[in-house]
Amino acid sequence: ASPYTATLADQGLLADIGDTQAWGNMLEVLQREWTSPGGRRYGIPSGVATTLIYYNRDMFDRAGITAPPADFESFLAAGAALRKA
Repeated sequence: ASPYTATLADQGLLADIGDTQAWGNMLEVLQREWTSPGGRRYGIPSGVATTLIYYNRDMFDRAGITAPPADFESFLAAGAALRKA
């Protein structure tokens, strides 16, 4: 996603794919990234994967995080809690 492709979507040069099954299966955080300012849903990212993440249990404890993140939303929330702590 980029400002350039968002502009193309808003100009009608990219199809709105918001009614597709692929769009419906995408994480909301990625849907926001691939939605133009005008509301056109225009892209599906590829290659989004995490194979292994290490974490510091003591830092998680100090930040009040009781378990490792189980999904992307909780991963982002854990990052915010760590930054705040």
